[in-house]
Amino acid sequence: MGGREVFGLCVFLVKYFDFHTEGSMGTFYTEGAQLAAFPAEKGEGYTIRTTVWLAPFDLGVSQTVLFRAVPTGDHDIYAMELTLERLSGDASSWKRCNQRFMNVIRKQFLIWRTISAEAKDQYREEGRRMIAQEGEQVRG
Repeated sequence: MGGREVFGLCVFLVKYFDFHTEGSMGTFYTEGAQLAAFPAEKGEGYTIRTTVWLAPFDLGVSQTVLFRAVPTGDHDIYAMELTLERLSGDASSWKRCNQRFMNVIRKQFLIWRTISAEAKDQYREEGRRMIAQEGEQVRG
């Protein structure tokens, strides 16, 4: 992912996860998501962290989701990493439910590509405010 795009995409994904905080509707629900910046070896990276409950909800499958956008140092390119850690539910249900979850996340990446440049700029600006707020909370 290009450096100009990556931060806005992270904000877009945080808002997508935040939109899914109402329980038991759709493919998953969350408690919201946190966006943070971190110093990486080759520049500033970004993380998105959330806890997700996967449908069908009666299986009790939940997981921690961690996205990391890490600068590679090559031509302002970022590597996108995704780590899923099962918190509850049996392993076979977790794997099966994640197929649907990964499909909806993949669609968000495709949708991002269709968003106007102006809207992407707005996401980046909102992200700067989110990061500044997070820093104030840590210092406060």
